[in-house]
Order: sequence, then structure tokens, then C-alpha cells
Amino acid sequence: MAKRLPRDDAKANARLAGVLRRILAAAAVPETSGALAGEILRFTAARLVVLVQTDADAPTPAVAPDNRRILLDHPVMAALLREAGAIETSRFYASETAIPGLAAIQSEEGRTNCLAVPLNSGELRVGILLIFGLTEGEALDTVTGNAEMLAPVLATVLHNAMLRRQDYRTHLENLVDERTREVRIRQERLVVALESTNTGLWEWNPITRAIYFSPTYFTMLGWAPDEFPADQETWTSMVHPDDLPTTYAFFHGIANSPDDIAFSHEYRLRSKPGAWRWFMVRGKIVGRNEQGLVNRVVGVYIDITERKSEDKRLRMAMQALDTTRECVYWIDQDGRMLYVNPATEQELGYSSAELLQMTIPDIDPSTPPEMWGPEGELTRRLNDEGLRKFVTQHRHRDGHLIPVEVDSDAFYYGGQTYFIAIARDISRRLEAEEALRKSEAKFALLFNLTPEPMALTRLRDGVVLEVSRSYAGFFGYLPEEIIGRSTLPGDLGIWVDAEQRRQWKERIERDGEVLSFETPVRRKDGSIGVVLLSGKALEIGGEQCVILDFHDITKQKQQAEYLEQIAHHDPLTGLPNRLLLGDRLSQAIARNQRSDTLIAVCYLDLDGFKEINDRFGHQAGDELLVEVANRLIACVRGGDTVVRLGGDEFVVLLSGLSSEEECRVALDRLLQTVAAPYAIGNTSHSGVSASIGVTLFPNDQVDPDTLVRHADHAMYVAKQAGKNRYQMFDTRLEQRIEARLATLGLLAEAQRSGQFRLYYQPKVDCRQGRVVGVEALIRWQHPTLGLLSPAEFLPLIEDTDLAPSIGDWVIKEAMNRMAQWRREGIDLCISVNAFVRHLLHPGFVNTLVAILSQYPQVKPGSLVIEIVETAALKELDAIRQVIEECRSLGVTFSLDDFGTGYSTLAHLRHLPATEIKIDHSFVRHMLERTEDFAIVEAVIGMARAFGRSIVAEGAETPAHIIRLLDMGCDVMQGYALARPMAAADITSWVRKFRPDPFWYRPVGGNGKA
Repeated sequence: MAKRLPRDDAKANARLAGVLRRILAAAAVPETSGALAGEILRFTAARLVVLVQTDADAPTPAVAPDNRRILLDHPVMAALLREAGAIETSRFYASETAIPGLAAIQSEEGRTNCLAVPLNSGELRVGILLIFGLTEGEALDTVTGNAEMLAPVLATVLHNAMLRRQDYRTHLENLVDERTREVRIRQERLVVALESTNTGLWEWNPITRAIYFSPTYFTMLGWAPDEFPADQETWTSMVHPDDLPTTYAFFHGIANSPDDIAFSHEYRLRSKPGAWRWFMVRGKIVGRNEQGLVNRVVGVYIDITERKSEDKRLRMAMQALDTTRECVYWIDQDGRMLYVNPATEQELGYSSAELLQMTIPDIDPSTPPEMWGPEGELTRRLNDEGLRKFVTQHRHRDGHLIPVEVDSDAFYYGGQTYFIAIARDISRRLEAEEALRKSEAKFALLFNLTPEPMALTRLRDGVVLEVSRSYAGFFGYLPEEIIGRSTLPGDLGIWVDAEQRRQWKERIERDGEVLSFETPVRRKDGSIGVVLLSGKALEIGGEQCVILDFHDITKQKQQAEYLEQIAHHDPLTGLPNRLLLGDRLSQAIARNQRSDTLIAVCYLDLDGFKEINDRFGHQAGDELLVEVANRLIACVRGGDTVVRLGGDEFVVLLSGLSSEEECRVALDRLLQTVAAPYAIGNTSHSGVSASIGVTLFPNDQVDPDTLVRHADHAMYVAKQAGKNRYQMFDTRLEQRIEARLATLGLLAEAQRSGQFRLYYQPKVDCRQGRVVGVEALIRWQHPTLGLLSPAEFLPLIEDTDLAPSIGDWVIKEAMNRMAQWRREGIDLCISVNAFVRHLLHPGFVNTLVAILSQYPQVKPGSLVIEIVETAALKELDAIRQVIEECRSLGVTFSLDDFGTGYSTLAHLRHLPATEIKIDHSFVRHMLERTEDFAIVEAVIGMARAFGRSIVAEGAETPAHIIRLLDMGCDVMQGYALARPMAAADITSWVRKFRPDPFWYRPVGGNGKA
């Protein structure tokens, strides 16, 4: 740099001072001229100040740092230059050309340098103030001369500058006033703005603990300003207990902060209603005392309760987005992803950071980049159409494509348009849809090929939408005749019963499906069928529909009705049978419990029916039974029941009787009705009547079966009393029943303890003089009464459950005896008597097979089963079936007591018995009674005619034997031959047996032997 002149050059200083005084005087700067001159002298002791008039632009700027610092750092010169209009004081220019009349000033580096300051007056540049440094040895005269030459110009400029200084001061005062007004207005606006935005002002002195709050603070908490003491203790008591520790620590830190920091804090305060409200305080330390302690903190407070709620809802929404299984992402208009939830990361295999660096085309190959951006087609469509749903594919990180369904929509934030997209993986749905399409194809095929009628109908009105071929065939309609029409009664009328359709519809709506709903349906030709209707509800096009399947059970229903009829009704008369009687009686008892009435159980047995059947035949007997049934039905009321038990036995249930007298009137009517004459053949017959036993419920309060049994017992009493009458059941009958039950108990115990014995009566072929078999006769070895005959206990067993078990014992005992006799060298057949109840027992044949298999050494043909003719005829068809099954095993049957039943001749050919036994009642008296002789002779003749072997019972004397031989009956049994004997005695008797020679004598007269 150029060297400065020494400050003690008095001559130079004096001369320069003079020049400057003249300049200041010319500039009319009176009061400050001396001081200002002194400052200028001290400054210019090392610098030369020159003003150059110029209109030309400055040369290329170049900063002269040293000169700029000296000038601008001097307060007086800086002020002077500002007041003179040297506005652009920061612009410096260096010139390589010296000013004319001045010697060039060289720097130590040999370069001319100067400081150039433009001086402006308004918009007119009046000159450039140049400040040159003086170099050592330069002529002082030259410098001062130049200064004096330029003094007038410099004075003028300074004078103008002083004038402008005055104007500037006035301007500054006006500006201060204007700015003061603006500050006041702004402060007023600030207060209004803060209060309108629920924001208040506060000021705190940590040293004095005084707090100031603006009125808004109290309003937000529901207090009036005078209700709330403005002190730190009161404020602290209102802070939420959970927030108090952190809030206290925060403000304690503010009060002790070494820096004037700005701060923000959130906490809860209790409002006057007692609710907690969130506040945010913002402030700054603005004052400290002489010791540097904070004594003034100023800030604002804002009620952020609603924002906190919004923040909570936002956090919940974000948590929902983060936890949802569907992919969620936000996109800008260029397709860049701004947010993705964890489900998106999991589905696509990228991290969140990776996805936020990607665009939609990176994951969706079907969306090219040009579709995005402000002018992109996809962006435009999203903006124009709003919410859109579409299906596309997203590429996983590993390269495989995932089919997705996307819901997208536009939203606006901060003046910008963004998009939100929710994508869900539809791989399984597409698989399910494909499976459904295949299933529907199969269903359509099955729908048309299934043999069961099927239809698709609309649930609300029954309109047919589709039918299978079999449906049209079943109902008789062509598809085009039925599709579009309703199945309801008002249209096609396929539903016969509208109420049933309503019930079915309710079940479909409640359960979604109905299986095997039985209902009648009407076909096109008007015929009624019965179907099991199954339906499944489904939705088609937003409409509730039903797929229907019809299973035709018309024939099964008819067959069931027929089976029901034959199972519960008598095939001859059509009346209910014994099975249905129990149901009807149970129903009547149930109804009776709700009313104070009587039920009469009337057991009827026809008197004189056997004679009609024997005299006029089975056909006439059946016609008579039908007529009796019709009369009984006509005689009772609509709610009463007439039942045929079998044979000539009936039961009549009279319900709702108000008294016994009403019952007696009804019974008299029944007796009169049955006893009226019948037309049999061409004649009127009046020999038929009824014996009726009656019991009344609830007087006789027992179960239904016992009621019938009591009536049956009373009927026997009526029959024994003379027939054609009724007998009411009483306690004496009950006593007899109890006695009978007690006896049955003894019989059951007798069987268990082995008290039964079999005695055997030989059957002898008297013509050949040999024993051909024996008949097994049961005896009861009573522990007290001794040996009892069958007549004393068998009638009690016949119709009880003991019959099958005792019958099985008899057969097994007989088979065992034959096996033992064969070991002893005696070969005899054994005939056993069987109860009809035993034969009709469901397990009879199987049990017989099992017994026969235990004795293989005994031929099945050695066993003969005897059945009583009268009992067999009551169950003719069933007995015949059993006989046929037993004959297939080799077992034969004998018809016992032949001649005592009705329609003997008519039934003989229907019972496949190989043997007929003439009842002893006819044989015993045939020598005295011609009628019995005729019967025996007739039976023998019938046996020969039908090819049956014959045995005569009751050969009590030798005369009986001779007479029977004369009549052609060879085999017989009776006391004249042998009495029944124990099994142990048979062996010796057979070995000792010798035929009577008289049996072989010639018969005179008629040539018979």
C-alpha cells in the first residue's frame, strides 16, 4: 500500500485545513464546520479527497479493500457520504488511467489505486468522490492546488448534502410516527387474530413467580378473569397430575436456561366444568436482570384439545392402515409412492424404504410411465372419475405376478392432488371363481341330466327362472310353457296348498334351506302327486332365488297309505284293528284329562256266529261280520271308534260320556242293533246277538291295554250269564284277574325251577298191532298240590307270554326224549301240542331250527306238532305260512280236536296238516249217539278224501277199538290202550306191548276186517 504522510507535518496540515475551511464555509455548514473540519483534517492527513465531475459510467469495478475500510469505518465520513447521497457506497472502482492534472499514485506493487464513491442527487449523478492515498515524496503543493481548484464544486455538493440531511431528518421523524401507528394497528390485529384462533398471550417472571394471562386464557378454561388468581401456585394446582412432573421440570429448565431460547410444551389443565383440556404453550426468554437471571418470559398458549382428538383419530387411522391385511399406498400425480403400509411390504416383498423410491409402473407392468404425470391419461381419469375399481397385476420382488383388485380415489392436500389406492390379492378369489365356473358348468350339466325334477325359482313370487328336462316331464309342461310363470295357486297352481307354501317359504328365509318338505303338487293334467321338496336359497343378480329338487313319492305315499291301512285296519271290515285301538284309546284318555267326562271301553263277542259260519259257510260268516261292522259304525257317534280284534270280537270306544246312564243307553242301542235280523242267503236269520263287557275310565283308572283286558273279562261274564247282554266291570272281576296274574307268576316260577313234566300216551296202529308214536302231555308237579293236569293251568298260559317259552321247552324235552329212546333201541315219533301264540311268535321257526340241530340223530319227521283246529282257523293265513316253513324242515303237523271248529270242510284244504285227530268228545259217545257216530264217520271219510292220515282219540273201551277199525280208522289212542305215563315207564310198556288178537278177527256182514 502507499505510505501515509506523517501526522506532524504542520505546514501541510495548515494549508489543507484552510482549503477545507473554505469548502465548509461555501457549503454553509456553520455550527459543525470546525468540528467537521477537524475530523476531515485528521482523516485526510493520510488521504486525498477529490471530487471529479463525470457523466460516464464507471470503469470495470475492482475492490480496494484498504481504502474502503478506512472510509466506511470512519463515522463522520460515513455519515457525510450517506447524507450526500452516496447510496451505493459498496461499489468500488479502480482506474488504470490517472486523472488529468494529478500525478499518478503508485502502490507498492507499482499499481495506481484509488477509492471511487459515486455521489448522487436524486436520480442525477453529480460526481465521483475519489480518495487517493499519498505516496512519500509527492509534491504537497500539487495536491493542495488541485484541492483548491476543486473546492467550489465540493462545497456545492456538501451544501446540497446538508440540505438533504435536514429533509432526511424530517422524513425520519414522519417515518417513525407512521411506523408507530403501524405497530399499534398490527398489535391490535394480532390480539384479534389470537383471540379468534383461540390463542392467548402470557407473560411470566420466574423470579417474582407472577404470571399474566390474556382474557382468552380464562375463556378457554370456562373461568371469568376475576375468578382465577394469576399466580404460579394456582396455575400449578390446575395441571393434570400425570403431566405435572414433566411440566414442572420443563419450566424449571426455562427459568434456569443460560440462553435466550424459544420453546414449546404441551400439557393438560382442568377447566371450570372439571374436564381436562390440552394446551400448547410457545414462548421465548426476552429479559434478564443485572445478574443475568431470567426475569421475563413471553409467549402464546393454544387450546389443542380438538387437535389432540384429531391426532388420536389420525393415529388410530394410521394404526388401522398399518394393521389392515389389504395393501394401502399414497401416490402423487407422477405415480411416486409416498406411503405404504406393512401389508404392501409383505405382499410385494420390498421394504418400505425401497417402495418409497419406486413408482407405480415399477410394480404394475400394465401401467406405463406416460400414463402418469399432470397430463397422463390415468391421472386425468382419476381426477375426472373419482373412485375407481379395477383389476390389474402387481409384480413381486421375485418376479412373479399377483392378480389384485384396486380401489383408488383422488384427494387434495396443500393445493396438490394425490391418490390413495387399496389393493387386495384376489388370487384365491380368481381360483374360486374358476372353480365356480367349472362347478356351474357341471351343475348345468347335472341340472339337465338329473332324473329328479329340478327348478330355479324366485323366492318372493315363485316365478320359474329355469327348469330341468325331468321337471318339465314330471309336471307335463314344456319349458317355454312354465318359465316366467309363477308356481303359486293363482297361476300354474303347482302348489296345491298356499299355506304349505307359506310355511316352506318361512323356513327357507329362516334357515337358508329346507330338506324333504312333503307337499302335494298339481300337474298340468290336474292330477295330484306327492313330493319331497328340498330347497336351497341363493342370490342371483341381487334377487333371492331358490334351487328346488322334487323327489316324487306319490307311489310310496300310496303304498304307505295302503300299508297303513292294512297295518291298522281289519282287511275284511275296514275297521281299525287291535294296533290302532291302542292309539285311539290313548288319544281318548288324553282328551278326557281335559274334560270331566267318561270313556266306555266295550268289548263285544257275537253270540250264535259259530252256528251261522258252520251252517252257511265261511263266505256267509264274512258277510255277517261286515254287516255287524256297518251296523256298529252307524250306531255310534262321529267321535267314537269301532274296532275289530279278529274273529267275531269287536271293541267300541264311546268317548265324552257325561254319565253312566248315558253309557247304558248307548249299550242298549248297541245290543238292539246287533240283535236285529240278518239277511243270510235268501232267508232272514235272527239268531245273532252280542255279549258286551264294559269298563269306564277314569273310574277304572288303568292303562289302555288293561282297560281292554278288563272289558274282555266282563264280556266273558256277560256271555256266561246268558248272552245278549252287557256286563260292567267290577272289583270282583279285578280279584279274579289278580288271582290269574298270581297263578301266572307261579307258572313262570314253575318253569324256571323245572316243575313241569312230560307224560306220554301211546298211539297204536291197531290194525298192524304196533306202537307208532306217543303224544306228549304236560303236567305240573306242584310243590304243594302235587301233580296237576293240563286243564288246570294250560288255559291260563294259552294267551300269555309264557306260551312261547313253555312251548320251546316242550319241543326240546320231546327231542331229548326221542334221542334217549333211540339209544335204548326204541324208535317212536312224539306229537307235541303247540299254542297258536307260540307258533305265531316271530322267532318260532328259528328256534325250532336251533333245537333240531342239537339232535342230529333224531329225524325231524319224528316230531309232530299238534294244533287245535278252532285256534288255527282264527289265524288261518299266518298258521299256514308257519306250517309250510316247518314242513320244509321235515316237521309234520296234526290237526287236533278236528270237528269242533266252524267251516271245517272249507278250511281243511287250506291247512297243510298231514294228520287229522278226531276229537275224543265225538269218539267217546259215538257208540251211544248216532250224531257223534255220523261225525266220526264223516271225518274219516274227509280224511281219506283229502289224503290225510287219521288218529282217533278217546278209544276208552275195546268196543271203541273194534268199531273204529270197522270204520277204517287204524291209529288210535285212549284208555283202552294205555293211559298217559312217565317217560321212564314208556320203554318197558313198549317192550311188553302185545296186540289183542281180537283186533284181527274177520268182520261179518259188510266184508270189512
